Amino acid sequence: MPVQTGRVTAAGGGSGGTASGGEGGRERLAGALIARVRAAGWSVEDLAYATDHAPDGTAHWHTTPVHSPAEWLAARLAWWVDGQGTVRPARSAQLAAAAAEHRRRSAEWRAEAVAAAAAVVTPERRREHLAAIRAALERRRA
Repeated sequence: MPVQTGRVTAAGGGSGGTASGGEGGRERLAGALIARVRAAGWSVEDLAYATDHAPDGTAHWHTTPVHSPAEWLAARLAWWVDGQGTVRPARSAQLAAAAAEHRRRSAEWRAEAVAAAAAVVTPERRREHLAAIRAALERRRA
């Protein structure tokens, strides 16, 4: 599995020196990849999610038997590393950011709704509207 110094690349990608070194080298590479994503704040659940999904949430299909688990893991995790070699945010971090954004927007909408309701339903306006309704009803009766 090719790995550029300091960067993870997909199989066959990148340039520069590569490290494979047989089965032991592949296992070290897989261990290094796991260490990188863990250092980026990923949980075990995030790692499990990344092995089954692309960063956009699309599920990977298991179509052929895995002959080299280390290469398979490296290939799956390579999807989660950008072109500069930076580990993308974990799924849990993406969900937490989306939840925080949702809470922020909800608070804004709630504040706008409270302000709008306060502007519309003041006791004085309520009396004015009721007086207008009473006057309209009396005109219809007459």
